[in-house]
Amino acid sequence: MTQTPSAAAVSQVEHIDPASIRIEDNIREAVTLEEGFIASIREHGVIQPVLAIRNDDGTLSVRDGQRRTLGARAAEVATIPAYVVDAGDDRALRIIQQIIANDQRACAPISEAERVAAFHQLALEGLSVAAIAKRTGHTKERVKASVTIAASKSATDALATGALTLDAALILAEFEGDEDATAYLLSVATDRPSQLPHAAQRIRDERAQAAILAEAIATLTEQGTPTVTEGDEYQRLTSLTDADADNDERPEIDAEAHATCEGHAILVKAPWRTDDAAILTPVCTLPNAHHSRYGSSVTQQQGGPMTEEQKAERREVIANNKAWDSAEVVRREWLATFLSRKTLPKDAAQFAVRVAASSGGDLDKGRSLAHALLGVDLPSGYFGNALPEIAQTASRTGHVLLSLALAAVEQGAGRHTWRNPHDGLTRDYFKQIAAWGYTLSEVEELVAATDE
Repeated sequence: MTQTPSAAAVSQVEHIDPASIRIEDNIREAVTLEEGFIASIREHGVIQPVLAIRNDDGTLSVRDGQRRTLGARAAEVATIPAYVVDAGDDRALRIIQQIIANDQRACAPISEAERVAAFHQLALEGLSVAAIAKRTGHTKERVKASVTIAASKSATDALATGALTLDAALILAEFEGDEDATAYLLSVATDRPSQLPHAAQRIRDERAQAAILAEAIATLTEQGTPTVTEGDEYQRLTSLTDADADNDERPEIDAEAHATCEGHAILVKAPWRTDDAAILTPVCTLPNAHHSRYGSSVTQQQGGPMTEEQKAERREVIANNKAWDSAEVVRREWLATFLSRKTLPKDAAQFAVRVAASSGGDLDKGRSLAHALLGVDLPSGYFGNALPEIAQTASRTGHVLLSLALAAVEQGAGRHTWRNPHDGLTRDYFKQIAAWGYTLSEVEELVAATDE
């Protein structure tokens, strides 16, 4: 039988008039009284007692049983049974008791949004995440996520509609204040919920790259150096020369010497990895200040305007390259979580052996990444390796073998993979991790969908 919260404090069971009892503030935001529910109370009365608190002035307040009390009022029954306890004005205790009582119910539990609001109220009462978790029986991770979500209006509003899971709401809360980002992520969560982690990571990477570009441009500008970005008109110094048109020797322009040219500028590009610095390349913005190193016909061919088809192809390449970089972050985080499981899938060892036996499946090349996926520090030195010792533990042998196999394939994959997705091992790798529960991004699906 379900135990009533704070049963140790119960003093007596009383039959009370439902119209005379006050209903405390409740974590449940909305109460639905179906006609069948009211009719059942009218015929049978309230079967399960409510939990009531005796106030200092002698009046009673419902702590748990809001719906039963309101149903009894609607059914116009004379009395309802109630466990009556004495309690002080402890707001945190009230909320905790209501959370526990609703969580114990098999039907009509509180919604995720209501639980988030309740955890938020407890945090406002001064309870730490650890204290809330201990007293309500929920994990610290869930409580921490709920408190974070509660600080975001867009996330709490979406959670209240039932459109988001708790994990999805936590992602949305991260981008609070960015209307474009939250609108886009809400559309992804609604139409393609499995792609939400990938969409969020792309936004993170775009933000990081934009910050890297802005910092590099600001530094160069402060130094008095003109800058250009990929959308501007320029020519790389490697394609220019100051040699006469009939000269057989056509060396590229020296970057240091070019600093005195009126067209001198630095092309600033975002790095592939968001933990790298911006890519800086000296260029010239004056098309006629120098000669082409390759002759006029080649220059015209290389420097002519692109067709719409070429522009569309270039946009696709840029977009997919960025999508691949972001997917790699999500994928490797998933792999680390996957390898933290106590038990691996039955076919894990079979796949690891397949990698080891395949051409290009050199397990040692992924040694460093394997350590990272297992959450193990890589010992210093060229031959540093903590994995053999870990593999001595029987329960971890399979994890070490699989981490090396996964890391080996990961090290061989990159931006080139989606453009040339014909490697059988790599294709099967993406199919395999998808079968194990990983959600492929759209660019990764291009690889997994490759024909045999």
